[in-house]
Amino acid sequence: MGQNYDNAIIEIEQKLNNHTKKDNIRVDLFNELSYAYRRSSPEKIDSFARLAFNLATELNYIKGKAIAYKNLGIAIGRLRSNMDTVIYFFQKCYELAQQSEDYYSQAACSNNLGFGYSSSLRYDEAINAYLNALAIHSKHFPVDRLQMLIIGNIGGAYVNMKDYANASMYFEEVFNLADKYNNKEITVMYMKDYAFVHYSQGRIEEAIKTITENLPLANEIGDYLTFVQATVKLTDILIEEQQYNKAATYIKQGLEVSEKHNFSIQRCAIILNRSKVLFNKNKLTLAQKDGEDAYRCSEGNNQQQIKAIKNLLNIYLTTNNSNKAKELFQLYNELTEKHFNTERQKTASELEIKHQNEKKQTENEFLKVKQTENEGTIKKQKILVFLIFMLCLIATGAALFAYRVKQTQNSLLEEKVTKRTKALNDSNQELAHANIALEKSNEELERFAYIASHDLKQPINTIISFTGLLSKELKDKVDEKTNTYLKYVINGSNQMKQLIEDVLEFSKLNEEIREEQLIDLNDLVDEVKMSLCDLIDRKNATVNVIGLLPTIKNEKSKLLLLFKNFIENGIKYNQSKNPIINIAQTKVDLFTRISFSDNGIGIEEKYFPKIFKMFCRLHSNAYDGTGLGLSLCKKIVSNMGGIVSVESKLGKGSIFCVDIPNDLFVKNWLGNYSMAST
Repeated sequence: MGQNYDNAIIEIEQKLNNHTKKDNIRVDLFNELSYAYRRSSPEKIDSFARLAFNLATELNYIKGKAIAYKNLGIAIGRLRSNMDTVIYFFQKCYELAQQSEDYYSQAACSNNLGFGYSSSLRYDEAINAYLNALAIHSKHFPVDRLQMLIIGNIGGAYVNMKDYANASMYFEEVFNLADKYNNKEITVMYMKDYAFVHYSQGRIEEAIKTITENLPLANEIGDYLTFVQATVKLTDILIEEQQYNKAATYIKQGLEVSEKHNFSIQRCAIILNRSKVLFNKNKLTLAQKDGEDAYRCSEGNNQQQIKAIKNLLNIYLTTNNSNKAKELFQLYNELTEKHFNTERQKTASELEIKHQNEKKQTENEFLKVKQTENEGTIKKQKILVFLIFMLCLIATGAALFAYRVKQTQNSLLEEKVTKRTKALNDSNQELAHANIALEKSNEELERFAYIASHDLKQPINTIISFTGLLSKELKDKVDEKTNTYLKYVINGSNQMKQLIEDVLEFSKLNEEIREEQLIDLNDLVDEVKMSLCDLIDRKNATVNVIGLLPTIKNEKSKLLLLFKNFIENGIKYNQSKNPIINIAQTKVDLFTRISFSDNGIGIEEKYFPKIFKMFCRLHSNAYDGTGLGLSLCKKIVSNMGGIVSVESKLGKGSIFCVDIPNDLFVKNWLGNYSMAST
């Protein structure tokens, strides 16, 4: 199972040379050799699969024909990226495998169907195909390489759906099996996808390290396809983290291997990433050339095509090439809508689960009330039993008989109560499971909010870019009224963009904490002042730190957002000629309080409970904003175990207080923490 690919090819070739008879065995050897080239040469997969197919047809060997269809599907997927044809071949394989009762090929082809569906953004069908493959294999065969492939592919499908919890579960299962059976091939194959899960959860360095450490191993075992795929994942991450020079180095390596072995899909993805690097280095002509190449070679693969079109739209809009952007925009909308529909269907299903869980929770609350009533009944019955027992000491035989009758009744009652208690315990277990499912459903709702707002950013950016171009082209050709309307569209689009970005930030706050680090809050304030320098200069504002602020261990991006919102609000909602923001810290019992005071317009006390709610705006006409700033601040502080409060008087300014638990601060770090009580 852990054999080097090149060695496997040599071994099968020797068997084929020794077996020249045209029979089923020769068909099987052609198919074996075809499949052995799956990680190194798509042309060889295709060539030997056709030899197997032709001979199997001549011999009417249905099983051999089914496997040849599977290998042809793999070859076409590697060479031409036409997913409709690929899916057709895998379906034919599955049908013929059913006809010949070849359960192994049924499992293999159902697994490959999952790959085809996933590449066509049909994620629900992909998961069903993978689970069908796993069910067939588990029923008829022990654990082997194919079962590991199926489990790993399910994890990969969940990565595409951004369901990282389920993805992690399946990846951990497949790695445990690979370790148990000493299969390096499987570990190398799925480690790149597992690294992407790390990245999505904020473990950036761990993700990069995981991929870079596995690249040499992929080369060592002759798995050149995984080497290129891992290079694509790695450069995706490096580009996202703006490490363009490092990305360019790995792009060069990946391109050499993909062209040497003719991995067309992977070459397409690498060319796309090279285009992104060139774009960010402002080499727009070269970026456009690579971008158009990546778009052409992505035809037929919906996943890849969405990425390629999005990249080209950015380039065309930056270079004011509005005509080409218009041509692509409609196709981009169609593909993203197809992808978005899958997420909507998945979320609708999860909303139904949530509804059923809430219904179950209501039923269990009723059972809890019944349990309380039963306990009261038991208590009363015990008192009654005690009284009867006392009477029995002085009673006659008739009283003794009455006691025995009553005792029998109590036994029956106790038995009934025991059954009810057991039923209640069972119900409580169901409630616990329902609560777990409900928590997962809530997580999925937040994930849906993230996906929805994330996918809305590109259309809004396109609207802003095109209306800007339109405004420039028509500026001197239309009347003032038309120009005014265009300004309304641009302003409205910019407001919508800001709203989407704020919703996106809010939905990301419940993600796992990205890399924690030691943060000197004095330096953090300086960074915020730099980012707001235009606003500070325009409003002639002053931002002061009173004394010294402490050092905290936390996630820097969220603290930057917290400080930025409070400082920006203090300047924006301020009619003074010289807005002043004072930031200070004091010790309050188990908390350290960071206060932001301003000389702004102030807030009436009756609005205090309202201002931290989402989309709340007290001055909607007078000031720009989305009403999410303070709700973001509250959620950030709440996630840290802290509290946000406000003191304010209308026309006198405001003081926003952030109380953060002391254990998050670094004691005696440069003397900051120790000054908290002074």
